[in-house]
Amino acid sequence: MEANPLELVRLVRSLAVLALPAEEQFRWLASLGLGEPALTDELALELENAVLAAPELVAAGWLRSEALQIARNLDAKLESRSGPAAGSFWSIEALRNDPEWADIRVQAVEALMAL
Repeated sequence: MEANPLELVRLVRSLAVLALPAEEQFRWLASLGLGEPALTDELALELENAVLAAPELVAAGWLRSEALQIARNLDAKLESRSGPAAGSFWSIEALRNDPEWADIRVQAVEALMAL
């Protein structure tokens, strides 16, 4: 598959949104037109989709492999929180208060810095 520059934009945007403070993330979720945000899983879905296309970006020389690895680690961390047992992690309250979300924001900044 040939690299598409829009995929790089998608990756940068998903990381940038994950790096935002919780209230800005909430506003971004609300801007999607999906109704009043109750869950935050769209943040993870955006990154997951972007990471899937990222190897082509590395092959094209548009993305450093280090940045892809950080993004993959972040994607894996979010994926590990999926499933019924982790339901509260995806709440707006957790987005605002769970220290794990603060760590995710730090990792997203690290990925952006590695670009």
